[in-house]
Amino acid sequence: MTQAETTAADAEVAYRRIAFEQLESDPSWPRIVAEYADECRIAGMPPCDYQADMYRMLEAHGSMHLIGAYVGGELVGFCNLIVTRLPHYGKVVGTTESIFVAKQWRRTGAGLGLLRSAELVSREFGAVALLMTAPAGGSMERLMPTVGYRHTNTVFFKALAA
Repeated sequence: MTQAETTAADAEVAYRRIAFEQLESDPSWPRIVAEYADECRIAGMPPCDYQADMYRMLEAHGSMHLIGAYVGGELVGFCNLIVTRLPHYGKVVGTTESIFVAKQWRRTGAGLGLLRSAELVSREFGAVALLMTAPAGGSMERLMPTVGYRHTNTVFFKALAA
């Protein structure tokens, strides 16, 4: 059975913290980041143009932590977690900048595993909370209340430049 034929029940997903360099050099990354950019795009925003230098800077500063989800050694998803002290509260908080699982690997528990891994990493750095955003009307928005998260804010968008 090939990895593409593996069912959700069969898939064993492993999670590990990785460096940005590992993510960017992974053979699955171009496909996953293209799928992510297409699916998670905010209407009215310019196309995805991820800034590798900024990610490296945040990682070097100790603010950004990446978690990879793997099935049989293949990257199937990722979480980009920012952990920092919020000036308004004076407390450390984790925020998911991105969390994504390739479509063929959904319903394997990979997304929930990435979320739980983000919680663990956030706690490791003393975070008092983890903030998540989710596309309006999407599956993540429906899932979050069922796994212990509550709706606290709504994000609004207005394009300022064409």
